[in-house]
Amino acid sequence: MGNLWVTASDQDGPFYHGTNADLEPGDEIKSAKELGHPGNHDYGEFDSRRSRVWLTRKPSSAGFWGDWAAGGQQGPKDGAGHVYEVTPHGPVFPHPEIDHDPMLPRSLNEDQAHAQRATVIRRLPREEVEPW
Repeated sequence: MGNLWVTASDQDGPFYHGTNADLEPGDEIKSAKELGHPGNHDYGEFDSRRSRVWLTRKPSSAGFWGDWAAGGQQGPKDGAGHVYEVTPHGPVFPHPEIDHDPMLPRSLNEDQAHAQRATVIRRLPREEVEPW
């Protein structure tokens, strides 16, 4: 797949989003902040992260984040989340704190990006999503 970093000159997908939400093609994904939702994590001083829709270029990474959302504060609940192929609205930006989070496998940090919103194209069947 090559370089997974998303740059201003590399806006082409596909992009994926993992969540515990049951969505349909055409549904718009909005940020937790826009929806008035606290989000799935306590971001503390990084509360601005709630104003982003998180994306990845790898279905397996989206699967991890969907499973994480399904497991809540207890951590990932294997196979419980959903993975969606999405179209971002507006520009796509690399993860602003791309430095490796030691709590996560490096592969989950390498391809994180965000956009203002996204629209669901389709839900991927879990058998199409490689284990994280």
